Amino acid sequence: MTIKHTVAAVLLLSAFASPAFAACPAPTATEDTPEHLAQQRERLVCLQNEIARTSEDRQRDFEIEAIGRSVDQIQLQRKFDALNFEPPEL
Repeated sequence: MTIKHTVAAVLLLSAFASPAFAACPAPTATEDTPEHLAQQRERLVCLQNEIARTSEDRQRDFEIEAIGRSVDQIQLQRKFDALNFEPPEL
């Protein structure tokens, strides 16, 4: 993997992960205890769910924007079709 791909991957991950970190609380138990490990496990699952949810939301937004662009293109094409006429002969 090139440096360019690595940087792109890190940027994408940080864009998706930022809201997830806010939604999932950090463990409060002292480190290296069973409670801490359980809280870390719960946080990891929470982060994965938040990232999946955010990814689905972004995909849905992308699809909505694509549909909107298609509708705009169809409307513009109809306007151009309405203007397409043969000029009268003189």
